Amino acid sequence: MSACELDRPMGKADRPRTTGQLMKSMRKLGDYDLDVDDADTSIEIGSAQEMELFDRLVVRGRGNSTFERAGPFWQMACLRARKYNVERAYVLVTNYIKWRDEFGVNRTTVDNDSEYRALVERGVVEACGNRDQDGHYVLTVRQCRTDPGRWSPRYAVLAAHVAIESLLVRFPEAQAKGVAFVNDMSGISMRNMDSRVPREMFAAFRDKLPVRFAGLYVVHPPMFMRMVAPVIKMFMSTKMQSRMRVLTHGYDDLKLHFDASQLPTDFGGSYPYSHEAYMTFVSEMQHHYNQQRSINGELFSDNKAPAEDSDSGKEPSICSAATTCSIHEAWMDFTIEPDNERFV
Repeated sequence: MSACELDRPMGKADRPRTTGQLMKSMRKLGDYDLDVDDADTSIEIGSAQEMELFDRLVVRGRGNSTFERAGPFWQMACLRARKYNVERAYVLVTNYIKWRDEFGVNRTTVDNDSEYRALVERGVVEACGNRDQDGHYVLTVRQCRTDPGRWSPRYAVLAAHVAIESLLVRFPEAQAKGVAFVNDMSGISMRNMDSRVPREMFAAFRDKLPVRFAGLYVVHPPMFMRMVAPVIKMFMSTKMQSRMRVLTHGYDDLKLHFDASQLPTDFGGSYPYSHEAYMTFVSEMQHHYNQQRSINGELFSDNKAPAEDSDSGKEPSICSAATTCSIHEAWMDFTIEPDNERFV
């Protein structure tokens, strides 16, 4: 998708008017073969074996400025997301940092862009910290809160990305096990549907984001979506099809896949969540974007960019000061305390 298209909100002429038009645009999702293999549970997080593979990855990326700008945290996240395959992890690290550059992730925060903040505050995508019965951390998408006529695909993808980022930062195991999505479609209409957004997200999931796609729960699909979903699944791989569940009986069906203690209260569960606390966490997390370091580990103030990157036209380092320490110390900087894992 061109930069111009990414930044253009959906006009009335773009809105699908019939199920056939929606089906034609959405069936392209089947072209994306996402990384949905089961996680490698034979390697424990923080183990000597994991650190040995991490060292090999660092050696593989040495001399690549894009790779080194990522820092230990994202290098490890990519290694886990690619099941400890060093070569594939190396490619993912460079792809992810380039993607952040292209999307302007480091430049766009909830504190410097009011439209972006308004979208994140609306709660279209929520990272509550809850998990399904398979142990996957979950992102909840409330599609009725979207307004493609106001927010462009770039804003929509940035809001989804920061939610994913918050899970990976808070829960290292999500990097290895993957993230599942609950798409609550109750109350939506065609005006909430912008087919450019899922296509852009699927493209990012395929080879740019350091996250595994663990599954999709579609809740309360309207009639037109019930007609479209089988067609989309026809063009997906068998494993992708198995990860997509259409729950036509609403929130009650979610209880087949979630314990009640892991469902938000408005889904009939008891999992506590404060969106205000989530917003505070996002703001704090994004503040770390500007705590830059050069490739050799020299720290810089919030407003001073590394000399190696200042003339390259690329984004500054996304690492915090903690990433100059060991990878384990970096986890401590990025991870909230166990008693505060929930946003309450």
